[in-house]
Amino acid sequence: MNRLSKKCYEDEVQRLIKIAIQQYDQCITLSQNSIELAWKICLKHDLKVPKLLRLLLCEKCKNIRIPGKNVRVRLTSGFVVWKCFVCGYESLIKRYK
Repeated sequence: MNRLSKKCYEDEVQRLIKIAIQQYDQCITLSQNSIELAWKICLKHDLKVPKLLRLLLCEKCKNIRIPGKNVRVRLTSGFVVWKCFVCGYESLIKRYK
């Protein structure tokens, strides 16, 4: 794979993430499908998964996570805890100081 096509795939992933965030209130299924498609593009074309995409996907159920809508975000000592309302999974993210 050449560099140009890899860059095109990275741009497509960023575009899909942007669509998913913007369209969440109007159509949840469109938002979920675009996040899943972005994930599959990253895996198929051996791209590094963007940090925003890693934060937006629940590790267990692979649903989109929007803080305040379907996930609870809490700050604990040294960690940010994201609790998914769909499956109940809690993910810990190391907090930056």
